[in-house]
Amino acid sequence: MHLGRRKILDKSFTGLGLFSIALMAAALVVLLAPIFIRGSAAFVFRATVEHRRAQMALFKAGDADALAAEVQRTDAARRPVRLLGVGGHGLVAPESIHPEQLLLE
Repeated sequence: MHLGRRKILDKSFTGLGLFSIALMAAALVVLLAPIFIRGSAAFVFRATVEHRRAQMALFKAGDADALAAEVQRTDAARRPVRLLGVGGHGLVAPESIHPEQLLLE
């Protein structure tokens, strides 16, 4: 094999190896970036309705009217999910569910 051809093949093989490493790194970033971005929210606590309710009950901290309105909104949003858990482990017997109960207000 000629020396010029060997140098070209050597450089192309090196380039192909570097390209495949870069491609794998890009794929890894594409796959893991959403996991890290969404997972970072686990370290930053944002108060939930239950937390605000406990703060109100224990320390009388917060606005009672705003908390009551928020509790009502979250209960209305959770109702369809609770009603979907019907049957053996559900909260409601299947016969007592009507389709209009699943609609949000």
